[in-house]
Amino acid sequence: MGRHSVPGQEDEADALTALGGAEEESGSGGRHARAADADAAATTADEDVCRAGAREPGAGRSASPRGTAADVRLLRADRRLRVRALAAILVPFLLYLLLMTAIGRTDRLLAFLWTPIVLAGVLFGAVLDRGHRRAVAAPPTSPSGPAS
Repeated sequence: MGRHSVPGQEDEADALTALGGAEEESGSGGRHARAADADAAATTADEDVCRAGAREPGAGRSASPRGTAADVRLLRADRRLRVRALAAILVPFLLYLLLMTAIGRTDRLLAFLWTPIVLAGVLFGAVLDRGHRRAVAAPPTSPSGPAS
């Protein structure tokens, strides 16, 4: 009885399949080969979509910038957000420096420098996320002032 066979259902075809002989004769890849064939077909379909997208100009791009471009645009547009983002970066380092000075371990200042770096990154990301939410929620203002 083979590893994949059910008790009481062992026959010659299962034995040939276990030895690899039936696969070559029947032309089918067997039970495990179907998943590989499906993966190959999916990979081919994905490659076709990528090639088609590469041919079309502007394919895969959204109307508004995303990621870093959107963050930079938002920081350039809002002065108050720039100040909050700068504070989110500087405050963890200042607090870390004050704490290390207060406990008298300025000789170990570089040992735990990763702590304010991580905290500053998290705070900076939170400030940017909040800025994006406010930008989406706020109605766009025109340069000529509110419409009457």
